[in-house]
Amino acid sequence: MAKFHPAFLNAYFVGMGLSALIPSLLSLIQGTSNYWCDVIKCLQKVLIIELDPWEVKHNQRKRSDYKWNEGNPKIFSFQGSIPSSSVPESASGAKLAFLLLATALVNAQMNGIVTSVQSYATLVYSQDTYHYAVTLSNVVSPLGSYLQFFVKIRSIPILAVLTLCSSIATAIIIYLAALSPNWIFASQAAGSAISIASSLIAAALHSYLRVMFAALLREGNHKESRLFWCGAFIQIGSFIGSAIMFPLINVWKLFHSAPSCR
Repeated sequence: MAKFHPAFLNAYFVGMGLSALIPSLLSLIQGTSNYWCDVIKCLQKVLIIELDPWEVKHNQRKRSDYKWNEGNPKIFSFQGSIPSSSVPESASGAKLAFLLLATALVNAQMNGIVTSVQSYATLVYSQDTYHYAVTLSNVVSPLGSYLQFFVKIRSIPILAVLTLCSSIATAIIIYLAALSPNWIFASQAAGSAISIASSLIAAALHSYLRVMFAALLREGNHKESRLFWCGAFIQIGSFIGSAIMFPLINVWKLFHSAPSCR
C-alpha cells in the first residue's frame, strides 16, 4: 500500500465501510417489526451478482498464460506517480507519537467500546432507536471515510480537538448505557434523539479520523514501517477497548438491559 498512490489508501478504508452500506440501506427500507425475509433475499441476490465477476476473472486467469516480469511494458507502476519534490516531510517524533496513540484511541472506541455498549444505550428507548442508531452509523461510516478526499486536516491541534469530540460522543453513549434501564432526563424522546445523534457523530468522526491518521502516517520517508505501525496500533487499540469492556459487561455486570415489556 505504501508504494501505491495515496488515494488507494483512502479508498481501502472507504471500501471497509461500504461493505456494510448496502445491508444497512436494505435494513432501513425494511424497517423494524417486519419479520419477512426480504432483506435476506436481496442480500442473496447481491452476493450472487458479486460472485459473477470473480468467477469470470478466475476463468480468464486459467486460460491465460501471461508472464509477469519487470520488462513487461503493460505493467503500470505507481511508485513514480508523485514527484519527489511534492512529497511531504516525515512527521516528527512528537507528531508521530500523537498519531499512533490517537489511532489506537479512536479504534478502541470504534471497534471495542461503542459496539459493546450501543445496545444498552439504545434498546432502552425502543427497538426503532437501536435499529436507526446501528444502521445509520453504518451508512455514515463510509461517508466519513470518503470525506477525507475533500477535507484534509493536517493541523495536529485541530485533529486533537476532533479526537476529543469523538471521545465525548463515545462517553455520552457509555453514560446512556450506564443509565439503562432508566431514561436520561426521564424522557424517551430526548433519550432516543441523543442516543442516535451521539452514535452518528461518533461513527462519522471515528471513520474520518482513522483515514486521516493513516494518510498522515503514510507521508514522508519510511512509509512501509509507518503503515505497519499504523496497522499495529489499530489492532492494539481495538484489543484494549474490547479487553476493557468485556469484564465490565460480562463479569462485573455494570450495564443492565431494559426489560422487554415496559
